[in-house]
Amino acid sequence: MKVRVDRDKCRGHAQCVLIAPEVFDLGDDDRARVLAEAVPPGAEEAVEDAVIMCPEAAIEASRA
Repeated sequence: MKVRVDRDKCRGHAQCVLIAPEVFDLGDDDRARVLAEAVPPGAEEAVEDAVIMCPEAAIEASRA
């Protein structure tokens, strides 16, 4: 699974960081960033939850 954050949409609510801290972090600009484009094994469900919970719909995940 691959994941990306549209930093133009992100407003720094940090829901993704709370849900999947092994995948997301806040950058110096208080917007979410992905720690690694490829999601670590076992974190896929948390990333899917983060996609759903993002209030700005700024996260995209794909299994490709």
